Amino acid sequence: MQNLNPDVFKSTTLKIGIDKKSLFPQKENIDLTMEIIPSDINRHDHDADDAITLTMKWDITYTDYNIPVTIELPAAAQKCRRKYLNR
Repeated sequence: MQNLNPDVFKSTTLKIGIDKKSLFPQKENIDLTMEIIPSDINRHDHDADDAITLTMKWDITYTDYNIPVTIELPAAAQKCRRKYLNR
C-alpha cells in the first residue's frame, strides 16, 4: 500500500467535537471514499472497469477521561517478559 496512488482518495471528511470546558475530544466522525483500480496496487494492466469503490464511515465517542484503570499483562506475555529480562 505504500505505493498507492494518492488519486484513489475521492473524498475524506473528518469532524471532531471538542468539549468546551475540558477541551477533550467528545465525538469523531470520519467519512472516506476510495476508488481503487487493481493497477493502483500491483501495477499490472487492468481496465478501469475493474475499479473497487470503498466507503468507510466511523462514528467514535470518547468517554471516561481520567478514570483509573487496571491493566494486567496476560500470562503468555509474562512468560515472554521473564525470558527477555533473564538474558
